[in-house]
Amino acid sequence: MAPSVTGHEQNRLTRDRPENLSAWQENLQGLNCFYTQSKRTSHEDPWLLQAKKHFSNAIELDPAFSDAYAYLAMTGAAELVQFITKDPQKTLDEMLANGRKAESLNPENALALWSISISCFFRGDHANACVHAERAIQFNPSFASSYMALGLGQVHSGDYQKAETTSLKALELSPADPDLIHFLTNIFFACYGLQRYEEALDALDKALHRHPDAAHILGFRAAVLGHLKPGPEAKSALERYLELRPNLKTREDYKKIFIPNSVLAEPIIEGLCLAGWEPED
Repeated sequence: MAPSVTGHEQNRLTRDRPENLSAWQENLQGLNCFYTQSKRTSHEDPWLLQAKKHFSNAIELDPAFSDAYAYLAMTGAAELVQFITKDPQKTLDEMLANGRKAESLNPENALALWSISISCFFRGDHANACVHAERAIQFNPSFASSYMALGLGQVHSGDYQKAETTSLKALELSPADPDLIHFLTNIFFACYGLQRYEEALDALDKALHRHPDAAHILGFRAAVLGHLKPGPEAKSALERYLELRPNLKTREDYKKIFIPNSVLAEPIIEGLCLAGWEPED
């Protein structure tokens, strides 16, 4: 017997597409820019800006387009990670507002709940990040990014074993996912927290294969090499990272650019110090 789609997924599949076909096309263009063209570079990313414009255009053409609001929220997350936003608090507020709007338009939309989860995560509210990710999984158990979001909340709360299991589930569901860099980073965090440094490094190297200039991942790589290979290799990795983060002078500087309320901030700083970093404080 062929598998059938029931429940929440059936409701989602039978729900009308956007009334305006142009809105749907704008959304697809936004997804292409966001996932395929963006290089995840620091300080500027023209393709990310284009993605944001396409999602905004989709909303203008169809104000009831829940998915476009959710993806617009996610461009804010990229702006934070890539140091593009000039006003992080404004970006955080816009992310949450767009996520909430997506949810109000379609309360069973896993994309909407995923975007709210990520918004909570970047605010350091890891408990609520997990709550919304779990709701997203409830509505769409096959949506890998929901597991990625849940893993983020878990790992930065210190629940490394659960986070690893959750992140591996995301990878199992979508091994070639456009968000694979985040799946792999989650696995790094979990392995780093569990002091399984070889596995942590392996996950990072796979992520860097896709996005070799992702500065935050280069920093994580320097930290794990500080544990594994203190000496020239770790120092070289650290120097490359600090070239991209020239204002990183103190431990507090690092905490300001890391995830708020994360239990991993100090362990990663420790790894950077083992690699040769000498913070001024």
